[in-house]
Amino acid sequence: SEMYSPDTDADGLTDITEIIIGTSPLKPDSDSDSFTDGAELVSGHSPLQKSAALFSDVPAKYEFFDEILDLYKRGILSGYADHTFKPDNKITREEFVKIDLGVSCTACTGLNPVKKTEILAEYNKKGAFPDTDVNSDLLYCVAEAKNQGIVSGYEGEQNHGYFLPKNFISRAEAIKVIVETADLPLVESGIKGAPWYADYFLAAQKEGILPKGRFVEFDSFSSGQTSLLQAFLEGAITRGEFAYMASYVLNKFDCYKNDKDKDGIPDFL
Repeated sequence: SEMYSPDTDADGLTDITEIIIGTSPLKPDSDSDSFTDGAELVSGHSPLQKSAALFSDVPAKYEFFDEILDLYKRGILSGYADHTFKPDNKITREEFVKIDLGVSCTACTGLNPVKKTEILAEYNKKGAFPDTDVNSDLLYCVAEAKNQGIVSGYEGEQNHGYFLPKNFISRAEAIKVIVETADLPLVESGIKGAPWYADYFLAAQKEGILPKGRFVEFDSFSSGQTSLLQAFLEGAITRGEFAYMASYVLNKFDCYKNDKDKDGIPDFL
């Protein structure tokens, strides 16, 4: 998904995208290697460093490459210091909320002091999580997610009210949040004793959020296969898998299209 703003240097990337990823909106070949910035990105190469991959472990032929690239160009996902993306790594709850907020064009990092104060004031008013191990870089993401009702504390006697930011998020939990972010109607499973996430899963399946041909558990769901599906959905989601789901929502409900004054800059910026 490309943003809706001018492409001053005609390199295949809009000016906003270039500002976000750090390339020059005035120079079509930022690293002077004879390839335009846009061409390098779609082929899996870094437009900022000669002869370097964008992510060394995510080639252009990787199954979720396009979706990862979508989120990278929006500043929603980034790689690690060693230039890897680690698509098979699991996602922690605190990492997850940053991505989900980014999909809905809600910034939660790089905020100015005034915005930080506003977020924390509401967070404390609503009842801040008692966790003390939230990554400082993601604190405002967790706080804003709580403010918006995207996440809540655990229920039950053990860890009651805690967010548990370092816990991995399951595919079922991720699907629930994605369905709610996209404001999709639930689809009743009609299965007696179905797990809490059944209706969310069916809504995601109906909408096409889940990648077809990737998981037989998704594609061949029926009442006779719930145990296989349940085990899969309750497992931790990977960065690559979630990139696919998040990119789908990003493209279908694209908040960058909201530009009432037609100045090439989305209204939320």
